[in-house]
Amino acid sequence: MFCKGFRARLARLVNDDQGAVTVPFVLWLPFLMAIIIFVADLSFIMYNRADAVRVIEDVNRMRAIGLVTSSAAVEQEIADRLRRADGSEVGTVHSDVFATVITSRVDMPVANIDMFGVIARATGNVTIEVESRQVIENLGV
Repeated sequence: MFCKGFRARLARLVNDDQGAVTVPFVLWLPFLMAIIIFVADLSFIMYNRADAVRVIEDVNRMRAIGLVTSSAAVEQEIADRLRRADGSEVGTVHSDVFATVITSRVDMPVANIDMFGVIARATGNVTIEVESRQVIENLGV
C-alpha cells in the first residue's frame, strides 16, 4: 500500500516538466552576470575618465585666468580633486606651461578607477591618459 502511493507520486514528479526551465537558467546565469559586471566596470571607468577631463579643464582654466599661480599648484589641485574617498591617489598628475599653453595630464591605471577589477585583469592593468590644454588668458601669470 505504501509503495503504490509512493510510485504514483514518483511518477507524477518524473513526468512534471515545470522545473525544466531552471537548468538553462542555471547554465546561463554565470554568463549573464559576467556581462553585467563587465558593463558596470566599463561604465565606471568611463565615468572616472569623464570626471578627470572635467577636473583637468577646470583647474587649467583656473591657471589660465590667474587663480592658480604655478604648475605645482595645478598638479596639487588636480590630485586633490581626483582623490578617492579613502584618500588614495587615482593616478599621477603632470602639468607644465610652454609658449602660453598650459598642458595637464593624468595617467590613471585602470585598477584605480574600475569597480570590480575585471577589465584591469583582462587588459593587464593598462593606463588611461587624460590630457587637456588651455591657452593662458592672463599673460601676466
